[in-house]
Amino acid sequence: MGKQGLDREACRNVLVVAITPRREDRQVDLEGVRKNVRHLIQHGVDFIMPECGTGMVYDATLEEYEAVVGTYLDEAGDAAYIVPGIGPGFGRALEMGHIARSLGVAGVMIMPVVGPAS
Repeated sequence: MGKQGLDREACRNVLVVAITPRREDRQVDLEGVRKNVRHLIQHGVDFIMPECGTGMVYDATLEEYEAVVGTYLDEAGDAAYIVPGIGPGFGRALEMGHIARSLGVAGVMIMPVVGPAS
C-alpha cells in the first residue's frame, strides 16, 4: 500500500519524480518500474512521485496510469510514500484521482495544464 500519513517531516528527504520505463514497442515496462522502485529505496529514497512530468502522465492511458501507480505501490510496500501526478485538465485529474485513491496512495500532485488541448 505504501507509506501513509504525509506531513512536513515526510518531505525532509529527497523527493524523486520518477520516470516510467517503456519497452522498445513503447508499452509500459512494469518490470522496469519494479527495478526502479527497488533501486530508489535501496539508495535511501522514501518519497517517490510516479506519473508526473517525467513519468509521462500526459501521455498515459488511464489503464497504464492504474498499472504503473499500482506497481509502484506494490513494489514499495511500506518503504516509501507514493504520490503520483494527476491531470492535466479537470476531468482527467478527477479520473486519475479516483484511481489513485482506490489504490491507496499517500497523496497526489496536480499537474499543470500544458496547453489548449488540456
